[in-house]
Amino acid sequence: MSVKILDSFRFSGALHRAFARLNDLRPQVDALARQGYLQVVARAIEVRVDRRVLAGKRVTWTLYLDVVKEISSALNSTELHGIRQPKFDWGCEVVLLPFEGGTLGIVYAEQRLLTDLVLGIEGFEPFDYQNACDPPETITESEWAVRRDSWAAVTEGFTRSPGEVGARVQMAPSARPGLLSKNSRPTGKRLRRVREPISSINTSSSCRRSVSRRSAGPRPPSRI
Repeated sequence: MSVKILDSFRFSGALHRAFARLNDLRPQVDALARQGYLQVVARAIEVRVDRRVLAGKRVTWTLYLDVVKEISSALNSTELHGIRQPKFDWGCEVVLLPFEGGTLGIVYAEQRLLTDLVLGIEGFEPFDYQNACDPPETITESEWAVRRDSWAAVTEGFTRSPGEVGARVQMAPSARPGLLSKNSRPTGKRLRRVREPISSINTSSSCRRSVSRRSAGPRPPSRI
Protein backbone atom coordinates (compact mmCIF):
# COMPACT_ATOMS: atom_id res chain seq x y z
CA MET A 1 0.00 0.00 0.00
CA SER A 2 1.32 3.40 -0.99
CA VAL A 3 1.53 5.93 1.82
CA LYS A 4 2.11 9.64 1.21
CA ILE A 5 1.81 12.16 4.05
CA LEU A 6 2.82 15.65 2.93
CA ASP A 7 2.54 19.16 4.38
CA SER A 8 2.75 17.66 7.85
CA PHE A 9 4.46 18.63 11.08
CA ARG A 10 5.41 17.45 14.55
CA PHE A 11 4.93 19.62 17.63
CA SER A 12 6.40 18.82 21.02
CA GLY A 13 3.47 20.30 22.94
CA ALA A 14 0.10 18.73 23.68
CA LEU A 15 -2.78 19.02 21.24
CA HIS A 16 -4.42 21.92 23.07
CA ARG A 17 -1.19 23.91 22.82
CA ALA A 18 -0.96 23.22 19.09
CA PHE A 19 -4.54 24.36 18.75
CA ALA A 20 -3.75 27.56 20.65
CA ARG A 21 -0.95 28.39 18.20
CA LEU A 22 -3.24 27.71 15.25
CA ASN A 23 -5.92 29.86 16.81
CA ASP A 24 -3.47 32.76 17.18
CA LEU A 25 -2.70 32.55 13.45
CA ARG A 26 -6.30 32.03 12.34
CA PRO A 27 -7.09 35.75 11.71
CA GLN A 28 -4.04 36.11 9.46
CA VAL A 29 -4.83 32.93 7.51
CA ASP A 30 -8.46 33.94 7.14
CA ALA A 31 -7.53 37.45 5.97
CA LEU A 32 -5.17 36.04 3.34
CA ALA A 33 -7.81 33.55 2.21
CA ARG A 34 -10.47 36.27 2.05
CA GLN A 35 -8.20 38.43 -0.11
CA GLY A 36 -7.51 35.48 -2.41
CA TYR A 37 -11.21 34.72 -2.77
CA LEU A 38 -12.00 38.36 -3.57
CA GLN A 39 -9.28 38.39 -6.22
CA VAL A 40 -10.83 35.33 -7.86
CA VAL A 41 -14.17 37.13 -7.98
CA ALA A 42 -12.62 40.34 -9.33
CA ARG A 43 -10.78 38.52 -12.12
CA ALA A 44 -13.92 36.62 -13.11
CA ILE A 45 -15.88 39.88 -13.25
CA GLU A 46 -13.23 41.54 -15.42
CA VAL A 47 -13.38 38.70 -17.96
CA ARG A 48 -17.16 38.88 -18.19
CA VAL A 49 -17.17 42.67 -18.43
CA ASP A 50 -14.67 42.55 -21.30
CA ARG A 51 -16.77 39.98 -23.15
CA ARG A 52 -19.95 42.03 -22.81
CA VAL A 53 -18.24 45.25 -23.88
CA LEU A 54 -16.74 43.58 -26.94
CA ALA A 55 -20.15 42.17 -27.80
CA GLY A 56 -21.73 45.61 -27.49
CA LYS A 57 -23.88 44.57 -24.55
CA ARG A 58 -24.75 46.62 -21.48
CA VAL A 59 -22.85 45.86 -18.27
CA THR A 60 -24.92 45.84 -15.07
CA TRP A 61 -24.01 45.08 -11.47
CA THR A 62 -26.12 41.88 -11.58
CA LEU A 63 -23.21 40.32 -13.48
CA TYR A 64 -21.30 40.61 -10.23
CA LEU A 65 -23.86 38.59 -8.32
CA ASP A 66 -23.87 35.96 -11.07
CA VAL A 67 -20.12 35.51 -10.63
CA VAL A 68 -20.41 35.20 -6.87
CA LYS A 69 -23.19 32.64 -7.24
CA GLU A 70 -21.18 30.61 -9.75
CA ILE A 71 -18.05 30.48 -7.61
CA SER A 72 -19.96 29.77 -4.41
CA SER A 73 -21.78 26.92 -6.14
CA ALA A 74 -18.48 25.42 -7.32
CA LEU A 75 -17.02 25.58 -3.82
CA ASN A 76 -20.14 24.15 -2.22
CA SER A 77 -19.70 21.15 -4.52
CA THR A 78 -16.31 20.66 -2.89
CA GLU A 79 -17.92 20.56 0.52
CA LEU A 80 -20.77 18.25 -0.49
CA HIS A 81 -19.22 15.95 -3.08
CA GLY A 82 -15.46 16.26 -2.63
CA ILE A 83 -15.03 17.80 -6.10
CA ARG A 84 -11.88 19.86 -5.81
CA GLN A 85 -11.76 23.41 -7.18
CA PRO A 86 -8.10 24.49 -6.90
CA LYS A 87 -8.70 27.68 -8.89
CA PHE A 88 -11.36 28.95 -6.50
CA ASP A 89 -10.55 27.19 -3.26
CA TRP A 90 -8.97 29.39 -0.59
CA GLY A 91 -9.99 27.17 2.29
CA CYS A 92 -7.53 25.83 4.86
CA GLU A 93 -7.90 23.08 7.44
CA VAL A 94 -5.46 21.42 9.81
CA VAL A 95 -5.80 17.92 11.26
CA LEU A 96 -4.26 17.44 14.71
CA LEU A 97 -3.46 14.03 16.21
CA PRO A 98 -2.13 13.50 19.76
CA PHE A 99 0.92 11.27 19.94
CA GLU A 100 3.16 10.42 22.90
CA GLY A 101 2.55 13.69 24.72
CA GLY A 102 3.06 15.75 21.57
CA THR A 103 1.06 16.43 18.42
CA LEU A 104 1.24 15.43 14.77
CA GLY A 105 -0.52 17.58 12.21
CA ILE A 106 -1.33 17.89 8.51
CA VAL A 107 -2.29 21.01 6.58
CA TYR A 108 -4.94 20.68 3.88
CA ALA A 109 -5.09 23.65 1.50
CA GLU A 110 -5.13 24.14 -2.25
CA GLN A 111 -3.13 27.37 -2.04
CA ARG A 112 0.56 27.09 -1.21
CA LEU A 113 0.55 30.48 0.53
CA LEU A 114 -1.85 29.19 3.18
CA THR A 115 0.02 25.92 3.66
CA ASP A 116 3.36 27.67 4.13
CA LEU A 117 1.84 30.14 6.57
CA VAL A 118 0.64 27.35 8.86
CA LEU A 119 3.81 25.27 8.52
CA GLY A 120 5.82 28.34 9.48
CA ILE A 121 4.38 28.44 13.00
CA GLU A 122 7.14 28.40 15.61
CA GLY A 123 7.63 24.87 16.93
CA PHE A 124 6.00 23.08 13.98
CA GLU A 125 8.76 20.81 12.64
CA PRO A 126 8.47 19.17 9.19
CA PHE A 127 7.36 15.56 9.53
CA ASP A 128 6.48 14.29 6.06
CA TYR A 129 6.63 10.61 5.21
CA GLN A 130 6.02 8.38 2.21
CA ASN A 131 6.94 4.79 1.52
CA ALA A 132 7.21 5.02 -2.28
CA CYS A 133 10.67 6.57 -2.24
CA ASP A 134 13.86 6.83 -0.22
CA PRO A 135 14.13 9.55 2.44
CA PRO A 136 15.54 12.94 1.40
CA GLU A 137 19.29 13.36 1.78
CA THR A 138 18.76 15.62 4.80
CA ILE A 139 16.92 12.88 6.74
CA THR A 140 18.62 9.79 8.15
CA GLU A 141 17.21 6.29 7.81
CA SER A 142 16.54 6.16 11.54
CA GLU A 143 14.60 9.45 11.48
CA TRP A 144 12.64 8.19 8.47
CA ALA A 145 11.75 5.09 10.44
CA VAL A 146 10.61 7.24 13.37
CA ARG A 147 8.28 9.15 11.05
CA ARG A 148 6.95 5.90 9.59
CA ASP A 149 6.26 4.38 12.99
CA SER A 150 4.71 7.59 14.34
CA TRP A 151 2.25 7.99 11.48
CA ALA A 152 1.45 4.29 11.53
CA ALA A 153 0.63 4.53 15.24
CA VAL A 154 -1.88 7.38 14.87
CA THR A 155 -3.56 5.94 11.75
CA GLU A 156 -3.94 2.39 13.04
CA GLY A 157 -1.24 0.98 10.81
CA PHE A 158 -2.13 3.24 7.87
CA THR A 159 -5.59 1.67 7.70
CA ARG A 160 -7.38 4.96 8.42
CA SER A 161 -6.84 8.47 7.12
CA PRO A 162 -5.63 11.21 9.49
CA GLY A 163 -8.90 13.04 8.91
CA GLU A 164 -10.86 10.08 10.28
CA VAL A 165 -8.99 9.87 13.57
CA GLY A 166 -7.77 13.42 14.19
CA ALA A 167 -9.30 16.72 15.26
CA ARG A 168 -10.04 18.97 12.28
CA VAL A 169 -9.43 22.69 12.74
CA GLN A 170 -10.85 25.07 10.15
CA MET A 171 -8.48 27.98 9.59
CA ALA A 172 -10.43 29.48 6.67
CA PRO A 173 -13.62 28.28 4.97
CA SER A 174 -13.66 27.21 1.32
CA ALA A 175 -16.98 28.76 0.30
CA ARG A 176 -17.94 32.29 1.33
CA PRO A 177 -21.46 32.77 -0.03
CA GLY A 178 -22.24 35.51 2.50
CA LEU A 179 -19.04 37.50 1.94
CA LEU A 180 -20.29 39.30 -1.15
CA SER A 181 -23.82 40.54 -1.66
CA LYS A 182 -26.02 43.16 -3.26
CA ASN A 183 -24.67 45.67 -0.75
CA SER A 184 -21.08 45.22 -1.99
CA ARG A 185 -21.42 46.04 -5.67
CA PRO A 186 -18.23 45.99 -7.80
CA THR A 187 -17.41 49.69 -7.81
CA GLY A 188 -14.16 50.69 -9.45
CA LYS A 189 -12.58 51.42 -6.07
CA ARG A 190 -13.58 48.01 -4.69
CA LEU A 191 -12.29 46.13 -7.74
CA ARG A 192 -8.97 47.97 -7.61
CA ARG A 193 -8.61 47.03 -3.95
CA VAL A 194 -9.31 43.30 -4.38
CA ARG A 195 -7.03 43.10 -7.43
CA GLU A 196 -3.98 44.09 -5.40
CA PRO A 197 -1.35 41.33 -5.67
CA ILE A 198 -1.44 38.79 -2.88
CA SER A 199 2.34 39.13 -2.66
CA SER A 200 1.83 42.58 -1.16
CA ILE A 201 0.34 41.04 1.98
CA ASN A 202 2.96 40.83 4.75
CA THR A 203 3.34 37.22 5.92
CA SER A 204 7.05 37.31 6.78
CA SER A 205 6.52 37.37 10.55
CA SER A 206 4.75 34.02 10.62
CA CYS A 207 6.08 32.22 7.56
CA ARG A 208 9.63 31.33 8.49
CA ARG A 209 10.54 29.05 5.61
CA SER A 210 9.66 28.32 2.03
CA VAL A 211 8.34 24.84 1.34
CA SER A 212 8.33 23.34 -2.15
CA ARG A 213 6.14 20.32 -1.50
CA ARG A 214 2.72 20.05 -3.12
CA SER A 215 -0.60 19.95 -1.31
CA ALA A 216 -1.41 16.78 0.61
CA GLY A 217 -4.54 16.14 -1.47
CA PRO A 218 -8.24 16.55 -0.85
CA ARG A 219 -9.37 17.96 2.43
CA PRO A 220 -11.33 15.80 4.89
CA PRO A 221 -15.06 15.84 4.12
CA SER A 222 -16.17 17.38 7.41
CA ARG A 223 -14.82 19.83 9.98
CA ILE A 224 -14.57 20.39 13.72
